[in-house]
Parts: sequence; structure tokens; C-alpha cells
Amino acid sequence: MVGLRPDPGLYLERPRLLEQLPDAAGYVVWLEAPYGHGKSVLAAQWAWNLEREGWRVLWLSLNGQDARGPLATLLNLPPEAPWGVVLEALWREPTLLVLEDIEGDEAIDPLLAPGGGLLLLASRHKLNQPGLLKAMTEGWLIHLGANQLTFTSAEATALFGDADRAQSLWQRARGWALPLHFSALTGEPPEREALLEGMHQSLSEPVWREALLLAAVPFLPREAAVAETLTLTEAGFAQSLEDGYRLHPLVAEVAEKLYPNAVREAVLAATERLPAIMRGNAFETLGLLEPLADLLEQTITPPLPSQDPAAVMRWDMLAPAPSGHQRRLSVARALSGLGRLRESAERLAELGIEIMDGSPDRAISALGNAAHKMATVDPELAISYAEEGMPHVERAQPHLQAGFFHNIAWAYFQADLFAEAERYSRRALELFANDDPHRMSSLHAHAFIRWKRLGDLEGLLAGLEQLLPYTETTAPEVHADTQLELGRHKRFLNLRAESLEHFRAGRKFAAAQPLTMLEVQAEIASGEGDTTAFPRLLVEAERWEDASVTALIRTRWAQTLREQGNPAGALEVLAYDSAGSDLEGRIERALALAALGSEPKEREQRLPWWAAHYRLGRDPADLERLVALTLSGAQVLPGLIPFDTLPRERPELASSYPLAEVLASGWKEAIALRSDDIPALELTLMGEVRAGVLGQQVELTARHQEILALLALGYERGFIGATLWPEADTKKVRNNLNVQLNLLRKVLEPWGLATYLLEEGLTRTRSDLWDLQNAIMRGDADKALDLYQPPLAAGLDLPPLEEAREQLRAQVTATLFETAEGASADRASALLIRVLELDPVHEEALQLLLRNLIARGRRREAQRRYQTFARRLEQEMGLTPLPETRELVEVG
Repeated sequence: MVGLRPDPGLYLERPRLLEQLPDAAGYVVWLEAPYGHGKSVLAAQWAWNLEREGWRVLWLSLNGQDARGPLATLLNLPPEAPWGVVLEALWREPTLLVLEDIEGDEAIDPLLAPGGGLLLLASRHKLNQPGLLKAMTEGWLIHLGANQLTFTSAEATALFGDADRAQSLWQRARGWALPLHFSALTGEPPEREALLEGMHQSLSEPVWREALLLAAVPFLPREAAVAETLTLTEAGFAQSLEDGYRLHPLVAEVAEKLYPNAVREAVLAATERLPAIMRGNAFETLGLLEPLADLLEQTITPPLPSQDPAAVMRWDMLAPAPSGHQRRLSVARALSGLGRLRESAERLAELGIEIMDGSPDRAISALGNAAHKMATVDPELAISYAEEGMPHVERAQPHLQAGFFHNIAWAYFQADLFAEAERYSRRALELFANDDPHRMSSLHAHAFIRWKRLGDLEGLLAGLEQLLPYTETTAPEVHADTQLELGRHKRFLNLRAESLEHFRAGRKFAAAQPLTMLEVQAEIASGEGDTTAFPRLLVEAERWEDASVTALIRTRWAQTLREQGNPAGALEVLAYDSAGSDLEGRIERALALAALGSEPKEREQRLPWWAAHYRLGRDPADLERLVALTLSGAQVLPGLIPFDTLPRERPELASSYPLAEVLASGWKEAIALRSDDIPALELTLMGEVRAGVLGQQVELTARHQEILALLALGYERGFIGATLWPEADTKKVRNNLNVQLNLLRKVLEPWGLATYLLEEGLTRTRSDLWDLQNAIMRGDADKALDLYQPPLAAGLDLPPLEEAREQLRAQVTATLFETAEGASADRASALLIRVLELDPVHEEALQLLLRNLIARGRRREAQRRYQTFARRLEQEMGLTPLPETRELVEVG
């Protein structure tokens, strides 16, 4: 358990001892002395000094427990984490680990090897761990015993401030820290009974009752403290801990012996302040069995069995009969928490049947939970519980009916009665209110059942997607697993980008689940093609001694290497012979063999299993079995079967593979079936000539740019040939054009199927020129302004293109001017300025602009623009502005 660390500021600092303690990593400090010699105080003061220098401090009280489990929990690792994982997490940063209350039998030797931090052991007697002897002989153990820890005369004087009194008490206490400290507070001799009585006399009755309460509990949480608690602490009779307050254990022990009835009264008077588990432990210790029985009958959140199932079982044995409904329910839940599912379910079922007539709500809830818990132990018995409650379910409230159907669906599912499981899960969904938080869990269960029964992959994905917001906010401990499950199932549909995003999202929630984190990181590394991450992940997985995670990491590593063109490296990762030729074939076989074994039961495991069978034997029947496993059919193939292994007589199976992979394959029948999926050619002509195919820009020669520009302008082939080769005869022109068109097709349509360049011209093409022309036809000035980036087909010098440029400029100018005539003053001014940029001598546009400027009081700007226009008109055309234009700036 987490240790109770004293507040170092409340005790006399003893430099004599602190100076003997190291401040560099690699040492073990062993404090060996009877109770009350200040071991915890010295450790706390040392810890406080190290924390100021940036050290992390971890504090545990072992009390006979092995250190690995509690330490793993303190480090946010699973209790079963192996020592290698625990030590790596412990010494990852400079750390002082304090282990109190060591009895000698604990397994702590792995901690005694020189590590990346400091270790302090506190015991009341000798320790016999072999590692201590090694540490002592090799010089990295500092051992302080009772003789060193007892107060010196000078320290006692510093504590009391009165040399004569200090010497007298120091001699009587023989330097024992605890009695000296209390003597300093009370002025009484250090005998325990006298010390306690002196403490009683020095406190008010309310504060004394608070002391008696603290005598009955290991510590009082901060939120349960009252003013009297703080008074005790300020007086030095209670210790201030990180999470609460504690009466000194020596005083507590004497208080229980001298004032047993008063301690019981103090506890009973303050029960509402104590957490339920602490309250029950106090009742148990003090023999308050009637209050203990009452506690077991209360409805407490979170339920007692979820907090400490073993305590609930103890209390039930101690508390007097009779046992009411809530107590029996708590015992049943506690049995479940202890892994005794059969006993738990039997008790729940017995309880439900007994109260069926009097309380259908409670009965249905008990029987449903009994069926759910028994489902994995004895499905037939679980179904009998469901059938017992079925005739009475309509008497219960709707949300309890929903919970009952949800629970029994799991029982039918475990019995492989999938149709019934689906029916009851659907019934649960119908009864749950939309805002009922349990509905999310039921949605997932229903989708999962349909996946197992029918292979409804899309339904499972939808259910998991709906579950995500719920798990993120309400059940973050399962959110990482939900994201991992979503990512893996989406990969069956080859949704790799979405799959990778789910893995990345899961990483944020997997910190407390080390094995899940390793799986998530392996999936991310595979999705990102990061082969450098795998060696570290493999080392961590092997430290956890989990064969399935280790195998997953090796497989993902090998797959990634293979995808990056390194089959030899992939074979090495799989520990598979990489000698000889045909490395691709060997890695294919190795990956397939890695997935084989006996046929698994779970559908998500059978998918890669049948895929492996097909990849090894190329038996079309295996492929059919694979496709039949889900309602998605051939959609699952891209995530499981390499495209180049598909049977050539089945081009329809290529329907779900990435289009780019199909087009690059040269498989004409498969390409023809996917022709409608081929995206449009992206042709850019404004400001440059550029063509994009499948999101990639293609390299175009100048001649190909000219052909595309002329085709986009609507010219037919004869005109294009004559324009490009004006000096050649007709036959030569036709031959030249055919040659260039064939070369252009190889660039734009490398898959060999006529897609963009047909006899009649361009098809399945998008062009910014066409978008601009459409905007002009609609009179959409904003769109025209956005698209018009002159010159058209920059860098090409052909008469038809020059003519088209002028025509396009005039059309854009006209569109802008017409829009400005009916626009607001601000919008009109912006449009007119752009018109004059395109056509500097457009006098009508100038006139309208001048009127707008003058109307808004901007006469100086109007005169400046008029003068610029006049100069340009004189320079380019030898003319002067019209009189009506000049009058606009001269009036007034």
C-alpha cells in the first residue's frame, strides 16, 4: 500500500543524520531501529531535500507484501508487471524509493542492485536479503541502526530549549525519539499511559474525541478533517500526511486499550465523515458488529464490493443475521470481484427467485446479472436464469427490462445461440432511453453479436464509432482498446488512413495499459512505415514476457519491411531462413506461416487465418471461404490478400483494392471494371499548363501542353495539326499528331484504357478554364475574379492561344463591369479598379469609378486616378479623355 509520509517541517531537523545520507544515485540506505526512533521522519526530511533538487520520491509501506505488485501499481503499471518492466519505469528518472515496515520476507532483491536512483529501507529488526550483504561488501549500503538514530544530548536540548529538563528526560527516554517528542509537547514523562493521559488533560473534549476517532482509523482523509483535526496537528499529537492526518500509532494503540468505549463512541459519532470502507474497517476492529451489519445493508456509491470485495466477505461473516437484500447483493458482487463467478451468479439467481413476487424490479435485475456472470462459466445454467426471469420481465420498469435483455443476450451468445442473442440485444436497444448511458454499451454488444453471427463488419464499425464518445468520457480505461479494435477492423476494409488515426487516438489513452500501448505503437509504426520504432518495441514486449504481443510486433515489423522492398530484412525479423532466391515468395510464405495454427473460433481471427491458407496454397476455395466470413464480401480482401495473388479469372475481386494499384497492374479486365472509378484529369491552364492524374502531377512536353490547351479550347484535331505544323502536308500533319497523341496517352493514361483522350476530344476532365468560362456565362464576378489568373497557357506562343487570351480578358472585363453597375459603392469600386487593371483605357469603367469616389467625398483620389488614366491614354493611343469624363473631376 502507499506509505504515509510525514510532514518534515513539523519535526526537528538533525543534520548529523542527514549528512550521512547520499545525494547521488546507486546507493541503498537501511534504517534499522524499533518503533518510534524517527525513521519515517528522517526519510521524509531526506526526501524533501532531494525533491528540491529535482528528484522524484515514491513511498511504500510493505507490511510483509512483496514489493513488485504495489510498486508496479504506484508506477501506473499492472500489478503483474515483471521486474524488468518495473525497474525500467522506476529508474527512468532520478528517484528515491522509500520502503517502510519491511518485515524481512519480502522479495526485494531486484531493487538492491545498483540502479538509477536511491533506495531507503526502514525496518524494526534485522533483514536477511542476500542483496544487502552484497551491497554492504561492495560499499554502496549505508546502514543506520538504533544507536545512530537515538537523540543525542545536544539534539534533546535543541528539541526542549531547556538544557536541564532536556537532560533529565533524555536520560529517562534513553534518546528514544517518540517519547522525547511527546514529552516536549506535554511536559509529562515519557511513559505511554502518562503520555496519553497528559495529552487528554491538555486537550478540550471535542479535540480529545477527535483524537480517539483517529486512534481507530489508519488515517483520516483530508476531506473528512474538521477544526479539531487541525488543532491536534498543530499541537503535534497528529501527523499531517500527503492525503490526510494520522494519530501517532503508539498513542493510538494505548488509546484503544485504555479508552475502548470512548473510542467506539467517537467512531459512531463520526461515521458519516468516514469513507464507507474505512468505516467498515473501524467497525470490524472495534467489534461494532451491529453497525457493520447496517453498513452492509446500505446502498453506497461506488458500491462496497467494487472498493474492497475481500472486506465485504469478512464483514458478512462477522455481522449478525439476518441478511437483507442489499447485503446479499453486496456479497454476490464481492464474490464476482474475487473471481468466484459461479458462486456470485448462484447467489444472485437465488436472490432474484426469492423476491420475484414482491419486488420484480430487483428480481429481474438480480437474475439478469446472474445470467451475465454465469455466461462464461456455464452458459446452459445462465440461460436457465434468463428463462426464470422471462415470464416476469414485463412487471419491471422499462430501463430494468432493457438491462435484463442486455445481460441475457450475453448468455445466449456464450451458448452460441446467436439468433436469440441478437433478438434480445435488439429488444434491449428498443427499451433503453436514448440518453441512458447503458444504451451505448448495448449498442456495441448488438453490433458485436451481429459481427460474430453474420460478419456484419460495417455494423460493428458503426457500433464502435458510436461507443467512442462514451468510452472517452465515461470509461477511459477501455477507450484505448476501443480505438485499437476500430483501427484493426477498418484495416480489414483497407481504410488505412482512418485506421492509423484510430491507433493514434488510442495512444493518448493507453498510458495505464502497457501491453495495449505496445500494440498501439506497433500499429502506428506499421501505418507510418517507421521501421526504426520496432526494435525498441520488441525489447519492451519481451520484457513483459507476453508471447502474443511479441509475435504481433514481429509480424508488423516484417510486413512493414516487406512493403518497403526489404524482404530479406523481413525474413530476418521473423527468424525465417532468408538464403536463396525469390525473396518475395519466401517472405510471403513466412508471413502466411506466422498466421497459421488450428482454425480459431473468433471471426476476426479466422479472417487472417483463411487469408494465410490462400496465400500459401492459392486455392480459390479458401478465398471463397474468406469472402463469405463477412457481409462485406470482397471488401475485406485488400487488408488481407496481396493484389498480385488474386486469381486472374476473377477481375471483380479487385473492386475494393486501391485504384492506383489496380491501374498500375496492367490487368485489363480489372481496370475495365474500375473505369468508372478513375477520377477526372485535372487540367490547369490559367497562369501555367499543368495536368494532374490520380492526385499526381505528370510531366508534359511543350508540344503536349499545346495540344491540351487547344483541345480545352474546343478545337478539332485537323485544326490543331495545321496549327502545330503549318508548313507540313496533310499526311505529315496527321502522322505527327497521331504520334504525339499516343505519347500523350502514355503519360495521361498509362493503364492502357482510353480515359481522357478520345477521338472527339477531351473527356472526364476538369479544367480551371472551363470553370472560368462557366462563371462568365453565369455572370459570377467573384468566381471569375478568383479563377482568372492571366495569361492563359503561359509560355505557349500560338496564334489561336493569343486570340483566346484577348477574348477571355474581354469577357472577364465585361463581366466585372456589368456586375459593378448594379453593385454597392464599395463593391463596385473594387470591381472597377480590377477592370482598369485589365483594361487601363476602359473609360466607362473610369467614369463609374470617379462617380463612386466623388459621391463618397474622395475627390483627391478621383483626380489622381483621372490623371493616371489621361497619361496612359495619351501614351498608348494619342487621345485625351472625353469631356464628360473630365467634367466629373472639374465640377466643384
